[in-house]
Amino acid sequence: MPTLGSIHVVEDMIQADEENEAGLSKQVVNEIVGKWTNLYAFSKAMTEEVVRRFSKRTSLPCVVYRPSIIVPSHKEPTPQWIGNQNGPLKIMLSISLGIVHVVQARSTCRLDTVPVDMAANSLLAVIQDYVVHRKSNEPEVYHYTSSDWNPVNLKMIYEGYSAVAEKYPSEKLVWYPFTFFVNNFYLFAVLHTLFHVIPAVLVDLYLIMKRKSPMGTKLLLAIGKNHDVLQRFMNGDWTIKADKVKRLQRRMNAADSEQFPIDLSIIKWHDEIGEGLRISCRELLKDPAETLPAARRKYQRLKILHYTIYSIVVILFLYYLCGLAGNIFSTSV
Repeated sequence: MPTLGSIHVVEDMIQADEENEAGLSKQVVNEIVGKWTNLYAFSKAMTEEVVRRFSKRTSLPCVVYRPSIIVPSHKEPTPQWIGNQNGPLKIMLSISLGIVHVVQARSTCRLDTVPVDMAANSLLAVIQDYVVHRKSNEPEVYHYTSSDWNPVNLKMIYEGYSAVAEKYPSEKLVWYPFTFFVNNFYLFAVLHTLFHVIPAVLVDLYLIMKRKSPMGTKLLLAIGKNHDVLQRFMNGDWTIKADKVKRLQRRMNAADSEQFPIDLSIIKWHDEIGEGLRISCRELLKDPAETLPAARRKYQRLKILHYTIYSIVVILFLYYLCGLAGNIFSTSV
């Protein structure tokens, strides 16, 4: 079993925290975490080491189960169910609401995701399969991933969300939804300032003038934190093999396959993504069906406003270029 972390790191952290009256600072903890994306990934690596050690001391069968990014359900308990806005859902909802317009990522990058109910089914199948077919007492690692089974990329996700955002817009729409995927950091920084930072500051200034609590920059920081966590996964173009789960899926009988589906090839991502956004707006954003006609009218008004402003900016820019070219030509003559 590949070991990602040493439990001695945690033991040293606990000892240092107990010896220091003020405890370990956040900066020191981040330096210790180092190569891991965040504390969540770090804690998972440490947990795998605990499982590895435990399995060597006991006869209890142990497995390490590694699902990829969890997204709303395929069927159970209801289609597109999700209990929170963690993972990519928060940033995708922000895109559909017209809040996020620039993402630092390549649109062709694969985003490895699995539905939450199929991940639970796969875990049950992995436990049964390992107990029946294990060849040693060493814990085995099972990956449950879509990147080599039924891959989906950011462009597919965005197109699915865009189509449904127009058909089933939210009443909480802030602006007409449009998004640029930018890989270059400096270009992203410029566009991020233009489309996110400046509007957030202007919104807060307006709210302060109205003697209301500012919320633009606070929302921007929350979305930015989610973006930073996902950024590594949106630029890595991962391909993670799920060969062991594929083999056990082929060994499952018809009854088990029907009751506990784990075959990711049956997922039609475009349909899943679109339906997921529609249900997320209704459940997480508390948009009842009665608000849909008003939301559609709002969507059309914002679309007209967006393209009007866009056209004015383009015309002014072309006018400036024509004036600049005329000055250069007259000077040369």
